Amino acid sequence: MSNRQRMWRRIGIALVVFSLSSTAAFSEAPRRMRLGGGADLSVVSQYIWRGYIYNDDFALQPDAYLTYGNFLASVWGSLDMTDRKEIGIDSQGDFSEIDYVIQYAIPTRLVNVTLGYSFYSYPNTLDELREDTQEVYAKGKFKLFHDPSKASVEPGLEMFLDVDEAEGWYGRASATYSQPQSSMVWKLRGSVGFCSEDFANYYFGGRQPLFDSTSFCDLEVRLFTTFDLGMNFAVTPFIAVNYLLDSEIRDAYNEDGEFFGGLTVSWAF
Repeated sequence: MSNRQRMWRRIGIALVVFSLSSTAAFSEAPRRMRLGGGADLSVVSQYIWRGYIYNDDFALQPDAYLTYGNFLASVWGSLDMTDRKEIGIDSQGDFSEIDYVIQYAIPTRLVNVTLGYSFYSYPNTLDELREDTQEVYAKGKFKLFHDPSKASVEPGLEMFLDVDEAEGWYGRASATYSQPQSSMVWKLRGSVGFCSEDFANYYFGGRQPLFDSTSFCDLEVRLFTTFDLGMNFAVTPFIAVNYLLDSEIRDAYNEDGEFFGGLTVSWAF
C-alpha cells in the first residue's frame, strides 16, 4: 500500500469518527432491534452513475438487503441486457458490477445521518477499464422543510471517499420537492455533484492526469413517484436527465448529458 493510499484511508476513518461524534449528542433513541429486509428489481434504459455512463443501453439491477435496528447490509448488481460493443465486451446476460454495502443510520432531531462502507466489484469488465474499489461515505437528509403530509422540500448532502483505486472524493448536494396527490406523492429531485481531481482523472480522464483541481461534476434532475401494490409490493417509475457541468470533463469524456428512465419493483418485510 502506498503512502498516498494510507493517507486516504486515515482521512476516511477520521471522517467517519468525526460524523459519529458530532451527531451523538443530538441523536434520537435507536430503532427497535428487529430484523427486516427486502428486495428490489430495476430496469433502466441506461446506467449512469455520478455522470459516468457505465452502460448506454438497458440493464437489470437487482438488490437485496437486511436491516437490524439502525444497521443495513445489502448486495446490489447491474446485469447487462445487451453486449457493450462500444468497449468491446460481450456481456449480455452477465453482471458487470456487484456492490456490497454496510451502513448505520443515526436519526437526529434536525437531520438523518447515514454512515457507510461500499465495496465495488466489476466482474466481466477489463481491468484497464475498471478495478474493484472501496468507499466510505456519510449522508445527511435535513428535516427543516420536510412534511410528508403536504408539499415540502427535503435538502440533502452526501460525501463519498474512495480509499482504494480512485483515491478521490465525490460530493453531492440535493433537494427533493414532494407534492402529495390523492394516494401517491410525486417527487422532483435536483442534485449537483462535485469531485476532486483524482476522482475526475480516474473516471473521466482514463486514469491520466488531465485535471488538476476540484470541480463541479454533474447535474441530475429526476421525477418519480411510488405506487403501493399491496402485499408489501410497490412500483416506482422515474425519468431523469444527467448533465456534466465541467467543460474540461465534457471535452475529455466526449459526453455532455443523457436522458434516461426506468422502473423499480420493490418488496419489503
